[in-house]
Amino acid sequence: MADSQTNERNENLSFPSESREERSHTPQLAAARSRQGRLRVQGSALGYDTSHYFLSIDDTDNESSPGTGHVLEAIGKVLESKGLGKPSRISRHQLFVHPDIPYTSHNSAMCMVLKDVADQASLISVTEEELVRRAAEGSDPGICCAGLFDVVDTNTLLSWGMRAKMEVLTMEEAYRTAGSCGLYLNELGGSGDGIIGALAGVALRLGGSDGRFRGRIPVSIDFGDKNCTAEALLAIPEVDACCCADTRAPVPDSDPVLSPSEIKTVLLNGKSVLPLRRSGDIWRCLTREETKEMFA
Repeated sequence: MADSQTNERNENLSFPSESREERSHTPQLAAARSRQGRLRVQGSALGYDTSHYFLSIDDTDNESSPGTGHVLEAIGKVLESKGLGKPSRISRHQLFVHPDIPYTSHNSAMCMVLKDVADQASLISVTEEELVRRAAEGSDPGICCAGLFDVVDTNTLLSWGMRAKMEVLTMEEAYRTAGSCGLYLNELGGSGDGIIGALAGVALRLGGSDGRFRGRIPVSIDFGDKNCTAEALLAIPEVDACCCADTRAPVPDSDPVLSPSEIKTVLLNGKSVLPLRRSGDIWRCLTREETKEMFA
């Protein structure tokens, strides 16, 4: 069923017709158009379309201020109140921890996807105004954003995201990568180092299988005398699927699960997934430490 739905979505994708001049484009342009076409297919399979807009910020806090996740959540509410987009849940992406990289606590970037975005210029303007107003003293905030089909070089962008988890990168490299890939990138104070993580945040969220969704979700389902099951947990709006944390294989709907009081979901294959682990004959949710270790 999933394959047929994906195929149907892919068949409905429309590509702009080429003019005579475009048909005589250079090999570099041809390669870029091919990469953009693959991103259309990938984005459709992950549930994204032309109304979706990726927004990531980084390095907005200091040791005593609210974290970057709080700042992005507040910005999302402002954007929604102004009719500039409907924000999704925020994903947290762990980046490289190294003595040469300044960070407040964990060196992680935050990203959200906004839907029904029609005015990108206004969205960027309002976001930057709010970010400058909310960024803590001594922070080095950066912003990165792009519509799904603004991206013209998927491979380079996704590679940047993975490199940011393993390497010390520079602002010059970030600007060069954003420019070649078609993303908006800007520094908004201090050293501006936040652009490095902000670009990585968009890349890793777009990749669809990195990081954890912000916050823990309380479970208010009353199971009574019955066992909780994986199928019952799918009734929670924030849960798209349940998987085995060790193998990433789906957990059968009828399998019993120890009733949780709260859950934490992660980003896998573009979905909000609840990872579970076997405990004898029953599944259980991961501890906080296990989630951090397995889905950094």
